[in-house]
Parts: sequence; structure tokens; C-alpha cells
Amino acid sequence: MIDKLITFLKERDLGACEQGVITLKRAPQPLSEMPEVRKRIEAFMPAEGWISYTDAVEVIKTDSKIQADKYVIAAELAKGAHSLHVRQSGRGWTATELTRESGEGVVVIDTFIAREDKVPGARMRYETCWQERESPVQGGAKAFQSVASRFAGFVKEVE
Repeated sequence: MIDKLITFLKERDLGACEQGVITLKRAPQPLSEMPEVRKRIEAFMPAEGWISYTDAVEVIKTDSKIQADKYVIAAELAKGAHSLHVRQSGRGWTATELTRESGEGVVVIDTFIAREDKVPGARMRYETCWQERESPVQGGAKAFQSVASRFAGFVKEVE
């Protein structure tokens, strides 16, 4: 069934896709203080991605360092098949680490152009995993549902 879906999408030029899954590397980690947020991001480095501070969005390259004097609102970082997403959650933050692996699913790959006023010239790659699951709405019939999505890095320009 997965092969048929990939063929269907490719024949209709509906975007890049590959067989695979996106899984949680570990349970989402609650973080309550800004030093914990910085430490969690630094532990994932070197990576590429973006960090949203209260006053700006910063593009992170593999040799970048997190700014110690800034307040992090959110971040998405990628290192190969691994991603770290940090989001404000209640009075703290949640850090979620995701991994792209082989498996019984379809990973659809999308490219987005970032807002010029936020991240000038950036083309961001995201991957969304779709897996066949029983649909409670369809009386138990199987349907493909999105189960996970991750920031997968910046699209490299071909020169």
C-alpha cells in the first residue's frame, strides 16, 4: 500500500516523498527555566535551524552559538536525521527530539520560504510522516493520517 501511495504522489507531481517514519527519540522533556532551555539546545549542537527570541529570529548555522543574554521563545534545529523542537508550554517549555528512520510510512517533504522580515532568503525543509491507521470516523476503515512533522534543515542552494 505504501509503494502505491508513493507512486500515486510522484505520478501527479504532488511533492517529494519517500518511504520512512518520524519517531520520538525520547518523551517530550519539560523545561522550567531559561538556563535549562539553553543547555538543552547547546547539547544538540552543532546543528542548523532557527531560534526565536523575544526581539528577533536568528538563523543557526552549524558553527553558531546560542545567545546567552536573550530569552528563547521557540526553536527548531536539525542535525541529519535528528531534529529538536523547543516550544513554550504553560509557564515553561517543552523540548521534543524527533528522528527520521526507515519504516512503514510515507514521509512527504515540503519546502517553505521564510518570511523575508524574519529570516531573509531562507528556504526551510519540513518532513511530515503519514502512516496507515484505523479511522474511528470511518468505522474502522484504514486511512493515511499524519502522525509527526519535523524541521529537517535548510535547503542548500545549487550553484
